[in-house]
Parts: sequence; C-alpha cells; structure tokens
Amino acid sequence: MFPRGILTRLRRRFLHDRSLPVGRVGGLRLELHPGALFVAVVMTMSLARAFGSRLALEFGPLAGTSPVVGAAGLALGILVSLFLHEGAHALAGRRGGMTPRRIVVHPLGATLEFTSSRVPNPVTELRMALAGPLASF
Repeated sequence: MFPRGILTRLRRRFLHDRSLPVGRVGGLRLELHPGALFVAVVMTMSLARAFGSRLALEFGPLAGTSPVVGAAGLALGILVSLFLHEGAHALAGRRGGMTPRRIVVHPLGATLEFTSSRVPNPVTELRMALAGPLASF
C-alpha cells in the first residue's frame, strides 16, 4: 500500500519534530502539529452541533450533505488561512534575503522558521511584520 519505509520515516519525523508533514510549497515545508489537528476536529464537531442547518451545504455537488461537511470546510479554511498568513511572512523574508525553512501550525497559531535567525536590515523586518496581517486582511 505505501512505499517501503515511508511509515518509518513519518514515525521518526513525528517523534523528532512532533509535527506531521503536509506538503511543500516553493521549497518551504508545511507541517501540522497533532494538537492542531485535534483542535480542528473539536472545532468541526462544535460548529456542526452549534450551527446545524446553517452550515449544511445547499448548493453545488454537495447539496444536502451533513452540517459536519460544512463545519469541516470551515475548520480547513482556518488552517489554510494560517498557512497563508505565515507564507506571506516567508515570502517577504525571502525577498529580503532570508531563507525560510518550514511553517508549523500549532493548536493556538503557527510559526515560521528561518535557517538563520539574523534579519538583514530593519526594512526587511518591517516588511515581514506587515506581510502576514496584510495577507490575512
């Protein structure tokens, strides 16, 4: 079912970094902490229960599906927005000469890691600081 060794590599990576790889974008690793996955599941169940029929999809190929599908879409959208916010910081840092390494979404937010901790100049730091909120807006 899986290529030989992939589950072993995932297990080692999880035990070392405590995060699960989601993918890569432009050489930047995207990872998800298991706690964030748990929060997404709890959020999905809470939203589906609280808003019920308002989250049921009434259009397109998924019309008439369970409110859980709508709530899961909302939770997924929140996770994607966290990746996009941190990706904007990474893009601004890359344009300023830094090398981003990975984005990890945690239960209460996300972090961006660079290969070096030194910011080349204050202008790059200001651009990086503004890029994420502008992307979220």
